[in-house]
Amino acid sequence: MNNLNSPAAIGLSNPAIIEPVQPQGAPTGVGFGRVGTEGDQSEFLSHQGIDRLQQASSHQQGYRANNRRVVTVSTDGSAKIYNRQADGSLAKEATITTADHVNSATLSDDGLHLVTVGDNHIARIHDLESDGTWVVKAIISHCEPITSATFSTDSRHLVTVSDDNTAKVFGQETDGSWSLKARICHDDKIRSVTFSADNRHVLTASDDHTSKVFGEMADGSWLEKTIIHHNGPVKSVAFIDDGRRLVTSSQDGTAQVTKLD
Repeated sequence: MNNLNSPAAIGLSNPAIIEPVQPQGAPTGVGFGRVGTEGDQSEFLSHQGIDRLQQASSHQQGYRANNRRVVTVSTDGSAKIYNRQADGSLAKEATITTADHVNSATLSDDGLHLVTVGDNHIARIHDLESDGTWVVKAIISHCEPITSATFSTDSRHLVTVSDDNTAKVFGQETDGSWSLKARICHDDKIRSVTFSADNRHVLTASDDHTSKVFGEMADGSWLEKTIIHHNGPVKSVAFIDDGRRLVTSSQDGTAQVTKLD
């Protein structure tokens, strides 16, 4: 069995262990994942009609009393959201199915939003409603497969990256809807994208020898702030000094530090 892609904490007191297992006596055709920690009792999550879980992740990398959800994705094309109860058990909250096969799912840090990435180059943002249901609030389309979908740490924005050499920034409006804020275009593959610490800037790294910075304006719009040029593909990028500066590293053997205005 393959390891799960994203082991993460789900409200347990110690670092979580999330791994695919097949409990003794379990029926075939059912994928199981064991969730637990060293020193905590583990329990099993399952999907029907599959032979393994392919992903499990949570919306926090550590324990917080009000952040207790975990999402699993299986080869049957569905995602399941579990919520840790007051007695410590995990209860299934929802099963997410879409018109296309769900390949990955990620929860926002506040646990109130879920992004699923499926076939047909589509990502969907699902929001938790007051009645406990999860409802699709936005559909994000690209021309090629989506390689990543990441929420900002304040859960107000999402950025998707695609093999079509674009990244899209979506933001949540005051009425709860989600809208496109920025479309970042490169001439070659986007290797990575990251939010600044204040979640008001997005930084890309591309094989077209450039890194681009888009920022949120006072009126909520997003505009291109600067482009950093290298003589080779940009391998990695990061914000430093609480987002006031950024560093880019390239295969040309150089790194540049750029100050944001």
